[in-house]
Amino acid sequence: IRTSSELKWKAVGRIPAHFCGVYGHKPTLELASTDGFQPGPWDGAPGFPMDLGVVGPLARDASDLALALGAIGGPNGQAAKAWSWRIPPSHRKRLKDFRIGYVLDDAIAPVASDVGLLYENVVAELRRAGANMTCGWPEGIEPRRQLETYLYLLFAFFSFDVSKEQLGKQRARLEQDPSDISAAAVVEPHGRWLRETRRRLGFRALWQKYFEQYDVFLLPAGFSAAFPHDHSEPLEHRVIETPEGKRPYLGMPLWTCFATLAGLPATVAPIGRTKAGLPVGIQIVAPMWEDGTSIEFASLLADAVGGFIEPDLFRE
Repeated sequence: IRTSSELKWKAVGRIPAHFCGVYGHKPTLELASTDGFQPGPWDGAPGFPMDLGVVGPLARDASDLALALGAIGGPNGQAAKAWSWRIPPSHRKRLKDFRIGYVLDDAIAPVASDVGLLYENVVAELRRAGANMTCGWPEGIEPRRQLETYLYLLFAFFSFDVSKEQLGKQRARLEQDPSDISAAAVVEPHGRWLRETRRRLGFRALWQKYFEQYDVFLLPAGFSAAFPHDHSEPLEHRVIETPEGKRPYLGMPLWTCFATLAGLPATVAPIGRTKAGLPVGIQIVAPMWEDGTSIEFASLLADAVGGFIEPDLFRE
């Protein structure tokens, strides 16, 4: 299956799972230690503090996600002296008992029609199973504002050690276009990072309030299925072909930003293939620390729409 190495880091297993027809899980922020998640050999030195990034498993079955998370989750090193952790079990054990919110298309990153057909089928099957379904963004959630904060924090992380030459170029870009988020992340002071971080925590609070009434929230994992590698530089020149025409490459991770920004657990489950035979996954977001809920939902969803399908080449 065709994929992209740049997108793998940004989506922590969700876009790779979506592209490859397997299950993937982004754990709650800081649930799984990122110690040593850097080029080796690791000497025990601390890595960078993470306000977005996590590490998580990929698997061919949702139950294996829970098994892997049980192994990698919880305290690490000295912290293990003070506290322990277990995966909280899901409160729901049947699809029809889940209270489900969803947004499976939006102008923020319109979903390609071949992928959208599979998402429509998921909604239809969940309704057929008797699940409580509500379409629409949670109250107070403004997708574009969340995206702006996400992009600022993401670019700030990637550009913390730019050279003086690069800093000068980014400052010129920002002077020309004050709305240039990637340039602002390089140029603007720590105070901007603090303001955006406060917004990030505010968005988390809104999602957690929403999950007092809902169990999971469904989102696309990406706006298209897998695509051929494109190493055009700079990145903003890369494009993805869809049935509706070319789309910007950098738009692919936008659907994963909501769970990432709020630090929420999110599981991707395979839901079928496009007419071209490419896998598609759906993203299942759950309340913070309730990773078991999104994983359980992914497992149950396989009974309604099918789960992992072994590629033909596996049998040759």
